[in-house]
Amino acid sequence: LVAGSSSSENLSGIAETLYLAILSRFPTAEEITTLKAHAEASSSSGKALAEDLAWALINQPEFFHNH
Repeated sequence: LVAGSSSSENLSGIAETLYLAILSRFPTAEEITTLKAHAEASSSSGKALAEDLAWALINQPEFFHNH
């Protein structure tokens, strides 16, 4: 899941996987853009970036309302 996650294509794949697993939907184009901007501005990459996204999704009101 996190191997080579610094590439734009892999970031989209990670986002899709985590959004489907946690929110049961695909990320919007705006959400992908936000993730890419965060990845570029952050020193996090790979596993840490995927963990950050997973925690962010779990803490969304959407997660609480659907689960």
